[in-house]
Amino acid sequence: MSTFFDQGKELFATKMLYARVDGGTVLKDIMSEIQDNRSEIETLSRMFEHQDIKNYATDFRFPVRIKAFESLMENIKVMFKEDGYNFDLKTYWTAIYNDTAIHNMHIHKFSVLDEINYSGILYLSDIGETMFYSPNPTSQQLQYCEYSEAGKIIMFPSNIPHWVTQHKQSDCERVVMSFNFSLYEVVNK
Repeated sequence: MSTFFDQGKELFATKMLYARVDGGTVLKDIMSEIQDNRSEIETLSRMFEHQDIKNYATDFRFPVRIKAFESLMENIKVMFKEDGYNFDLKTYWTAIYNDTAIHNMHIHKFSVLDEINYSGILYLSDIGETMFYSPNPTSQQLQYCEYSEAGKIIMFPSNIPHWVTQHKQSDCERVVMSFNFSLYEVVNK
């Protein structure tokens, strides 16, 4: 081994944030509202998305209001505030995946002027996975797989490419609430 190079430094690390929603009423309330609004979500998906709603339904372009999810986001906002951060929810939507559905690689930040700097996923079922890819081709780790667990929330920089693979469980649905938000440290506490 050459002594010319030292151990080096890892720069520009990416932080993924995690939270957990205990089972119980919060998840049940969110799922109940999704089921109550399912026909509207499917109608919006049929109008604006390019996949058959038998495989994938989402209200991404015109989100249906889910009050229980908004309440959960208010609680997350309080937790971030206690840690010295401003959390500002910008948008959220529901996605329902059947066994053969995929969601191609995408990012949630569309411009450097965009206020959105973080995105998140609340997993409402234990089905499927999200694949994340490093936007830096020289990263030590180029991909990472996050498995769905009901109640798990993962939050990540919105410029991280990710996609959803087929879960291939024929009689099951993968249900998630995705969201975009801005997150900034409070400078003058």
